[in-house]
Amino acid sequence: MSLGYFNNKRGVTFTELAVVVTILGIMGVLMIPGIGNWLRHYRLRGAASDMASKLQAARMEAITNRFDYRVTVTTSSNFPGGKYVIERHSGGVWRPANTIAPNGTVSMNEYKDVRIASVNGANPIIFSPNGTVNNSSTIQFINRKNESRSVNITIAGRIRVP
Repeated sequence: MSLGYFNNKRGVTFTELAVVVTILGIMGVLMIPGIGNWLRHYRLRGAASDMASKLQAARMEAITNRFDYRVTVTTSSNFPGGKYVIERHSGGVWRPANTIAPNGTVSMNEYKDVRIASVNGANPIIFSPNGTVNNSSTIQFINRKNESRSVNITIAGRIRVP
């Protein structure tokens, strides 16, 4: 079976290649602003999700080890800003929870353009060995576009990122 015209064609012409490269270049230029917005939003979600994971780990450690775990949140007005310290109450002394975070401290430096803006409720948040906390809290994260994401902790110890 002969394909006729297609048998003699062995590649693409320079003109065809130039057209494809030009189209890809135009698409790339149009996508750049959208990628910046997406990254800001992704970092904001990541910071809130990371904190929720660390809080859940502190709660599980409190239940497993039968010690109180304390999370102290420091807010900031700068970007990136804020941190939280996770500690375990052992032998009458609060010690860094190294199993959850190095030196028990999590800094917001890895989340460019995100800061911990506020803590409403208990600060520090103390998880007891039965998994409950001393008081409900909401921790709010904000990025440079003033978009926000929060982490909610109920008195029963439930942790949510709505």
